[in-house]
Formats: sequence, C-alpha cells, structure tokens
Amino acid sequence: MSDNTIEAVDVMGTDFGKKVVFKSPYESRFYIKHLPWQEYGEEVAEYGSLKEKAEARGTNTKTSQLMQVFDDYEEFGFSSDFATHMSWEPDALGPDTGAWTVDKEAWEEFAEFFEFAGYNVDDSAIDI
Repeated sequence: MSDNTIEAVDVMGTDFGKKVVFKSPYESRFYIKHLPWQEYGEEVAEYGSLKEKAEARGTNTKTSQLMQVFDDYEEFGFSSDFATHMSWEPDALGPDTGAWTVDKEAWEEFAEFFEFAGYNVDDSAIDI
C-alpha cells in the first residue's frame, strides 16, 4: 500500500450488516471521521452542511486540515441518500491489529469521494 492509498482488504459480517475493512493513511482520519451517518440530504437539511454539523458538536473546523476536508465534501457533492456507518474495529486484521470499516453498500461512493480527494483506492483484493 502506498502512503496515499485506501486499501480494501476484507468484507466482514457484523450485527449491522456487511462492512468493508480497509487500511488507510493516518492523514485520512479527518475525512473518515466526519462522513455522514444519516443520509447526506437529511444531514444537510438538519444542519446546513457537514461542516455545520461538526461545529454544532464542538469541532473546531477552522484548522487548515479540517477546512480542506469540509471544502472537499462540499465540492464533491455526495448523493442525497449517501450514508455510512464508519467504525474502528480493533481486531479487524487480527489480534490487536485494527482497521476502519465502512458499510459495504456505501463503498462505491465512499471510494469515489476518496479518489476525488486525491487518494488512491485499491479494492482489487476483494469482491465488493
């Protein structure tokens, strides 16, 4: 995996449905953390934007990193029904080897967004 690659490595079943397990660069955490949990259209209707949602929850969105994240969210333009439940699974890749997971049905738009934001996305190792 290159330093700028989101790499899907497994699909795991959970109590909440199938999740894609992926490796990601540490810097991508800001993008991952603020993705919409509800449908994007609902979150925009409720908060105005993902940035305003983060601010309502006490996040300082004025850092240069977060300004770029929220600018990319707005510029990309998620579909109104895009939603995903991101989670950190501490043993997803083996004992004490954690990884992020994303809802399998959200993977395609998730991957498109990360490519838009300048990351490489590799899901060739699994069947999605």
